[in-house]
Amino acid sequence: EVHKATVARNVLKQYRPHDHPYFPTEFYPHKRERAREKFEQTLFKEKPEYRELADQYAKYLSGRR
Repeated sequence: EVHKATVARNVLKQYRPHDHPYFPTEFYPHKRERAREKFEQTLFKEKPEYRELADQYAKYLSGRR
């Protein structure tokens, strides 16, 4: 029982609330946006064909909703 309390305390120390009032930080559309921003600065500059693929994938996903 002491071990459970110690583990729970350590887990709660690392907890950080999410910024958005309704969706958690692990919400896939938000993760995709952050990944897109990250790749815009690096990968897409080096290989523009990857940007085209990402655009096609985004278009595909937007049609599925």
